[in-house]
Amino acid sequence: MDTSRTTRRRLLQFGAAALPLAALGSALPAAAHAVLAPGSGSAALRMPEESERHLRTYMAWPALTAVWEGRLDAVRGDIADIAYEISRFEPVVMLARPGQAADARYRCGRGARHAIDVIEIANDDLWIRDFGPTFVVGPGAIAGVDTNFNGWGKTGTTYAQPFANDAAAAGILLGEYGVRRIRAGFVGEGGSLETDGEGTLLATVSSLVNPNRNPGMNQEQVEQELKTALGIDKVVWVPGLAGQDITDCHIDCLARFTAPGASSWTSRAWARTANGSPSTRRPGGSWRAPPTPAAAASPSRNSPAPTAPASAARGPSSCPVTPTTTP
Repeated sequence: MDTSRTTRRRLLQFGAAALPLAALGSALPAAAHAVLAPGSGSAALRMPEESERHLRTYMAWPALTAVWEGRLDAVRGDIADIAYEISRFEPVVMLARPGQAADARYRCGRGARHAIDVIEIANDDLWIRDFGPTFVVGPGAIAGVDTNFNGWGKTGTTYAQPFANDAAAAGILLGEYGVRRIRAGFVGEGGSLETDGEGTLLATVSSLVNPNRNPGMNQEQVEQELKTALGIDKVVWVPGLAGQDITDCHIDCLARFTAPGASSWTSRAWARTANGSPSTRRPGGSWRAPPTPAAAASPSRNSPAPTAPASAARGPSSCPVTPTTTP
């Protein structure tokens, strides 16, 4: 079964309303008017939670028949519709190949309340959430983390598709906006990173501690690089399932934070605390991390945030793709 089409590409067959955030790029945070001074470190920066205030949304125009086959035109129509709906609330920037930019401008239009700007940066596919920059912010500063996209590590497999342009897009985009680029010490994708904005990150072992992304690195080493690049204090690891789809089971198909230290999970995901005891999460519902005696203070807000156990909970035996309603 071609689960890559089931979990990612077939989503677009159901129209714009069904497309998850996986197809959207990182939102440019509201602090984007400021940049780090040359040579300054990233220790004070953190990856914000997705719902925090931001200035615009980045998207990417579907580029290749080799990827989308006979559905390319329909997928472009869905992406144009999504861009227009987002433009009712904030500006949209659409990356497109130079030879496809005019068509993207025509199909997206000028936007609703806010503009849709098409910029000529070559890309291969639409999943800019995965290959675009992951923004990190601090007091009066912003930078973009380039996570070294390598086509989900699928070179030489049946999932393989062109990705050279996507791999270069993060650095080019940051240069266009004058935002400092931070080259991550790991290979990954935006969809493999889920944070509450208060220093806790959810991630799957299968998508990051995987020789197709980070050969020769163990879980502890990958975790340290995540903390360094994203301003993270604690990583909660979920096993995931390598080979389940083109992403090797990204965390964004399993769980999303609903509040600092609390997350909503898909129906087949089960969590346990660091010592192996059941957590306070119900299947298909929400999970709240038990309090820890040495919980780290929030790096950016006045009150401390609830934090997850230092070691990751045991996760799902598979990578479900159908979310359930939180009780």
